[in-house]
Amino acid sequence: MRGHIVEQLARHCAARPQAIACADGTRQWCFAELRGLADQLAARLRAEGLQPGERLAVLTRSHLDALVALLAAQQLGLIYMPLNWRLSIEEQAYVLGHGAPALVLADADLAQLYAEALQSISCLVNVVRGLAPAAEGEIVEPSAQSHEDAALLLYSSGTTGRPKGVLLSVPGLLSAIDTATRASGFREEHSLINALPVFHIAGIISLLVPLMAGGRLEGMDSFEPSLFAARVNERTISHTTLVPAMIQMLLTAGVSMSALQRVMYAGSPIAEPVLRAAMDSFGCEFIQIYGLTEAAGIASVLAAADHQHAGLLSSAGRAADDAELMIVDPTSGAALADGQVGEIWVRSVRCMLGYWNDPQASAEAWGDGGWLRTGDCGHLRDGYLFITDRLKDQIVSGGENVYPAEVERVLVQHPAVADCAVIGVPDSRWGETVKACVVLRSGVDASAAALIDFCRGHLAHYKCPRSVDFHAELPRNASGKVLKRTLRAPYWKAQSRAVS
Repeated sequence: MRGHIVEQLARHCAARPQAIACADGTRQWCFAELRGLADQLAARLRAEGLQPGERLAVLTRSHLDALVALLAAQQLGLIYMPLNWRLSIEEQAYVLGHGAPALVLADADLAQLYAEALQSISCLVNVVRGLAPAAEGEIVEPSAQSHEDAALLLYSSGTTGRPKGVLLSVPGLLSAIDTATRASGFREEHSLINALPVFHIAGIISLLVPLMAGGRLEGMDSFEPSLFAARVNERTISHTTLVPAMIQMLLTAGVSMSALQRVMYAGSPIAEPVLRAAMDSFGCEFIQIYGLTEAAGIASVLAAADHQHAGLLSSAGRAADDAELMIVDPTSGAALADGQVGEIWVRSVRCMLGYWNDPQASAEAWGDGGWLRTGDCGHLRDGYLFITDRLKDQIVSGGENVYPAEVERVLVQHPAVADCAVIGVPDSRWGETVKACVVLRSGVDASAAALIDFCRGHLAHYKCPRSVDFHAELPRNASGKVLKRTLRAPYWKAQSRAVS
């Protein structure tokens, strides 16, 4: 199947032009209409003067609008740069300044929300929704793209307190789509409902799997368990991709989704009792995807058949197609044998080209021989990967990545805070939540609620602490580094692994 995305759409248009390609709650387009919309937008962008290699930023909640914009970007050889609409104005301004897009396409309400951040950048509002879904128009042929050409620029949380731009290649994107399609068994007769945000790699891959296979995409711009289940059953949806927090919410809601055949889950490790309950409740096959944005979201796969073996339910599966896994001593860089715990390294065509305009961070991300450091710890056993901890301080809450440095950078600006450290603690709903450990200045007082509110003025809400612990001092080693493992230990001692 692996071929240019736009070329694959053209094949479906030639073979099945009137077959439904995608729909949401209000709109429905066949393959011919989808191509017509992408061609119209590509022609508009070309008229705006956009050139191959420039960034097209897209600020939308709409799955269908995002799909059309992504297709138009592929046609023109642009780098697609989805913007996270959950960021604070301050964070959005940084991303826009760092990524320097040539143009932003935005929903009207989001353009108004981020008007201050967008003021120096050309922005077109509600462009896709203003296009008529004509099946014919100016045909825009895809630009020739090489192995080194970039397809996506995705901003993720930053280890140093600022988001980093992950640059993914065209071959890497195609490999991710192809691998996810094979892992899920998705075919032309199937349909996939996607409720993941389309500024994440998993949400983007879930947009493109149905398109490449010739099946049907059902876009859902927000996730609410009862509405999600109703859509699955009403539209006879066969496939979906969820993060563990979504699975937990569906279980709590007690909904039935009898039409589902397969669930792919990704984003963070899942608690084994939750997985077992979901398998019993949903009555369909489950496939786990483990990866990171820097590897286009896919490093390993736990196949549906593997879920029938109790001893593998805590595993993240085997190396995915087009990928190799290795466990490495993080200090010496030496490869470790089966059963030994170390850092997980991955080598794949899907691995990023690098971090945008950050050569130092790019260099630090790579080991020898083209191996990408994941920052996760685990071991291999008979080819299966088991994740046990994180080498980095990253927190994964509801499938969203949070780096403590981002939160700490804001907290220390509060006049009452003398010192702070941010950790992840287990949570039954979100997997992990953010906890701030704070030392107050002498003679100054501040409540937990005040510190949380202060963070919410500068950060996306999902990054902000849910709780605050006050300390007389923070534990540090001889070199002065905060011992976050010591802070984390009381909260994780009853857990089977140090990540959720």
